[in-house]
Amino acid sequence: MDPHYWPSLYPGIAIGLLVGFGTGGWLALLVGALGGLLGAVIGLEINQMLALGEGFVAFIIPIVLAAALAKLLIFIAEIIGVLLRGQKTS
Repeated sequence: MDPHYWPSLYPGIAIGLLVGFGTGGWLALLVGALGGLLGAVIGLEINQMLALGEGFVAFIIPIVLAAALAKLLIFIAEIIGVLLRGQKTS
């Protein structure tokens, strides 16, 4: 890991928090931040596998994956919450 690895994850956490804030609720905020973090980590690993240097593509891959994984984990958390409460989904 180079010294820029951890600071590169902060935008993923911020994007996950924004997605969670847009969804609403504390659980969505926490799960969104976790999803954003994981998406940024996966995006950075993809950048390293593809040997992408600095540029727009290397910037956008972790951002898109952070938003997508945050939304996916929030959706899964909502489904689990509905199933645990025993309510029907609409």
